[in-house]
Amino acid sequence: MVEGKDEGDKQHDVSDLLHQQDITGSGRGLGRGFAMKFAQLGCRVACADINDAINQQTVLEINEKYGPGKAIGYSCNIGMPKEIAELRNRILQDLGPVDVLVHNAGLIASTPSITDFEDLYLHGIITVNLSSHFLVSWFFIVQADSHPPHIFCNVFACTST
Repeated sequence: MVEGKDEGDKQHDVSDLLHQQDITGSGRGLGRGFAMKFAQLGCRVACADINDAINQQTVLEINEKYGPGKAIGYSCNIGMPKEIAELRNRILQDLGPVDVLVHNAGLIASTPSITDFEDLYLHGIITVNLSSHFLVSWFFIVQADSHPPHIFCNVFACTST
């Protein structure tokens, strides 16, 4: 439930419309914020992040605040097609079909200059920040046999130094 600003400040529960959410990059930042908000709105949340330790902190906080089983954590390298397919299959098995998919995973350049990039790091940035958007779309929408997500949101953040 969340306090609403419209309709006389009534509370809104969207869990009857949007049951299952999958949030990639849910360990911190925007992804964590999306996961917390969907849980607050009454939804069950599949939290996926490559960093299992920080992702499990998000899951623990959601389950403590909104009830046991409200969030389930998954470790996934969103740049690897096989891991995305496994993620989708595990979520379907654990929670059922995904109603809202928020693809928020991303790598941010932390080097002081573009001249300091290493080839492997640059490849990772391109894979996660660009290719994964197509891969996640393919596995969760195109490959959805009977129930593709109703809402799909690609969050793309770009920073520069």
